Amino acid sequence: MSSWIKRKYASFEAFCKRQNWEDFSMNFFSVFLGIVLTFWGEALITRYNEQQDVKSALKLVRDELRDNIAELKDVNEHLELERDAAHYLMQYYDRFEECDADSMRLYCNAPLQLARSNISDEALELLKNSSLFQKISDKVLALDII
Repeated sequence: MSSWIKRKYASFEAFCKRQNWEDFSMNFFSVFLGIVLTFWGEALITRYNEQQDVKSALKLVRDELRDNIAELKDVNEHLELERDAAHYLMQYYDRFEECDADSMRLYCNAPLQLARSNISDEALELLKNSSLFQKISDKVLALDII
């Protein structure tokens, strides 16, 4: 054997003799604890990020529902105007000359207008098709959303 290998082997033997089980177990425990804490912290961070994603997705669905409710109220108002207009015009079907001029201006074109609505369900579909839907902790809320 070469002298360099002998010196390295001798220094390794000296290193092994200086080490004891107490130092080894403390080092092992420290490394083990570090690994456990790392995985635990990573799981906490992942769970927090998932909760934030679920909250933001639910907020999008809530905002979409609010917009849809406002849109439905507008459509409902327009449909009520159309109904009133049709009822008024049917009363004076054969005698339009007897109608009030202001009422005719208000009701004359109402039945011919189409109530257009822009009901959106994109945020809801996005939530249902994503993996976030399964992570909603309140299952009753999840069923109500569907």
